[in-house]
Amino acid sequence: LVSETTTTDAGVSAYDAAKDSKTRSSFVMFPTNSRRELTPYTRREIVKKHRALEANCAFLTRLIRKSARHAIGSGIHFRCLSDDEVFNDGMRRLVEEWWNNPAMYSIDASVDGWESDRIAAETIMLDGEYNAVLANHPGSGMPCLQPLDVFEIETPQYGIVGNQPGVFDPNAWDDGVRIDAFERPIEFAVRSLPRILGPSNFDAYRYIPAESMVHIFRRRRAHGHRGMPWGYSGLNQGIDALDLNALVTGTAKLHSALAVAVKGT
Repeated sequence: LVSETTTTDAGVSAYDAAKDSKTRSSFVMFPTNSRRELTPYTRREIVKKHRALEANCAFLTRLIRKSARHAIGSGIHFRCLSDDEVFNDGMRRLVEEWWNNPAMYSIDASVDGWESDRIAAETIMLDGEYNAVLANHPGSGMPCLQPLDVFEIETPQYGIVGNQPGVFDPNAWDDGVRIDAFERPIEFAVRSLPRILGPSNFDAYRYIPAESMVHIFRRRRAHGHRGMPWGYSGLNQGIDALDLNALVTGTAKLHSALAVAVKGT
């Protein structure tokens, strides 16, 4: 007699995707906790490799540039909607002059408003997020932006208590972002990247309140406060293509050298 109760009836084999096979990779060790899936080390390594791929792959470079250009278009156009047309026209001109002046728009006089939008669109795709600090111009006091690199936001080594050095609490930080009990961002820890010949001040942190940060990224999971580069899923294939191209080029040059030697002989 054969029992009518089989593994299929038990629901074990109801979905082939839930079964492991010797011919396919097993993902038993893939984390089911989103907080462990995207750790600071994982994000930094993916950003580093994604930057290297973009720097050496002309196709990806062009793709990001064209995508950002189509996303920004002609930029942001301002309109004042008061009942005074003279005031609306004058205010629009003042805002556009501020927007188009790099010396006033950015604290380091590096970009104007349109260029900042383009860099933001490219950075979101390349690094996974865009960060900038809402600041005041050192000369005029007008509002301006201070662009940040994604590697400048990191968890401090000692943590803070009331914006002062204190006992480090790992549960209060998520990859450079201090959060409350409900995981709402409170502030960001910013450490300026050292220059080539400058000292590395690992204790020189600034703590920027969340309301003073422009932090744009696409959330992938229910938890997490940092972004992932958009090409993360094809990163290994892209690096393999670069390696294969270098191998093919090296082999072709070797064969050409051998052919020239034989012909010369």
